Amino acid sequence: MIESKPIQIVINEPVGDDLEVWNIIKDREDIGFFIQESYFRTSNTLEAKKLMQEIEQISLKHPNSLIANQAGQSLEKFRANDTIIKSALKKAKSNQLN
Repeated sequence: MIESKPIQIVINEPVGDDLEVWNIIKDREDIGFFIQESYFRTSNTLEAKKLMQEIEQISLKHPNSLIANQAGQSLEKFRANDTIIKSALKKAKSNQLN
């Protein structure tokens, strides 16, 4: 049996910029998924690009929002991973040609 001290969890309703962002994304599974996972569920490049622009606009328009901040961090992570993947694919393609 493992015992530990209980923790207290406080949940506050969003206010200000967080409330505005929440109202924008609350019915948007695609944006919520991206914020959590840092990648898009869609393989459609145009769809992903549109979502990326929407998320970027939310992040830029609401700089004081924790939710928008998380969205911005997910965008940064996505872009970093995308750069790594593209570089690896380019290197693999180059190795195949040689």
